[in-house]
Amino acid sequence: MEIQRSKKAEHTEIRLHGRLDASWCGQLEAELDDVIRAGETRVRLQMSQVAFMSSAGIRVLLKYLKMLKGLGGTFRVVDPSKAVSTVLELSGLAGLLLGSEPPPATLAAQATEPSEIAIGPLRCSVHNVAAGGSLRCRLAGDPSRLGNAQYAPADARAVDLGPNHLAVGIGAFGQDAEDCAGRFGEMMAAGGAVICLPTDGANVPDYLLCTGTFVPRVHTLYAAVCEGRLSRCIRFQTEGEEAAAGLSAIVRAALRIAAAPVAGIVMLAESAGLIGAALKASPAAAGTTPRSFAHPEIRNWLTFTPEPSFDRSLALVAGMATTGEKEELAGFVRPLDRDGSCAGHFHAAAFAFKALPKGAMALEETVAGLFEESRLLGLLHLVSDHRDIVGAGESRFVRGAVWVSPIGSITMEGR
Repeated sequence: MEIQRSKKAEHTEIRLHGRLDASWCGQLEAELDDVIRAGETRVRLQMSQVAFMSSAGIRVLLKYLKMLKGLGGTFRVVDPSKAVSTVLELSGLAGLLLGSEPPPATLAAQATEPSEIAIGPLRCSVHNVAAGGSLRCRLAGDPSRLGNAQYAPADARAVDLGPNHLAVGIGAFGQDAEDCAGRFGEMMAAGGAVICLPTDGANVPDYLLCTGTFVPRVHTLYAAVCEGRLSRCIRFQTEGEEAAAGLSAIVRAALRIAAAPVAGIVMLAESAGLIGAALKASPAAAGTTPRSFAHPEIRNWLTFTPEPSFDRSLALVAGMATTGEKEELAGFVRPLDRDGSCAGHFHAAAFAFKALPKGAMALEETVAGLFEESRLLGLLHLVSDHRDIVGAGESRFVRGAVWVSPIGSITMEGR
């Protein structure tokens, strides 16, 4: 089979020539996946030169019809050959795949008209989703004690994290602090989901979701917990010569749009590689020795990505950032870029890739759909490695959505 792609004014056209059978369906799926990854959601399949189509081909057509409809786009077969028309008519699918497509103006309308802005390597569409939204931030525990693993189960505290919370820190799921002592690891919460990476040797991230009246509870050694509504949804796409943007560039853009020196941020974006670290052992486990993060013992306690990982995955990122000198945040944030112009604390959960709809998205619904339709691959504390020559740099992203709100108040507990 020959496959040719061309970009038209309002859609992408893919021309097929040959047989659409089981042996060629994979190539067509790969082509359609590339189109969707590029952000195109209106696709026409030109099939005038298709001599045969099997049930495997029908499965591909239905798969992408459903996928693009869910993204607010369209998928149509145009100019079908007699062989294709016959199969679609007999299978009862002609009305779904051959019908006329609505003009762009009839696609799902957004709640508000977005404003467009270019910031550095990013082209952004800004949607106001919760006017006047602001966050209250609570800093619990002492992160500086992590360096010497000087925690005991008694230092842990239970935190309930609902749909209006975002949080990052060290935590674990369990009945109580004693039960969690050997499993404390990276933790994040966003959009009604709480994710933990247990340090009991399994190295498999686990999660709890808000469902009905159920609110996940996690035990934390330290955590930054923000509560409130995220006021803006920013859809971004890299442009120009940059194929991907660093985390620091996206964070600076979010802070500028939020017009705040400190803000809570959640992002769901296609990753071009994550740079991060994760605990391998609990800092509150029985028998933990002091100075466990000194070299060479650090190799027994911490994993680090020497080069970007989870490329072409979908990353759910949550945390807080600042461009100012916030004394209260000392110990909770680290520089995100080489010149230290912004600092933050972010964790990222990597998922198998899925395309995102265009326009403003509701955070809770988006996160719930992510867990339903994709697979959780890993959890990292994102770091920036700007060492000369050997540094791995920072996490990079191609396109996605950012939800952001200013942090209006910061309180400290147990420090």
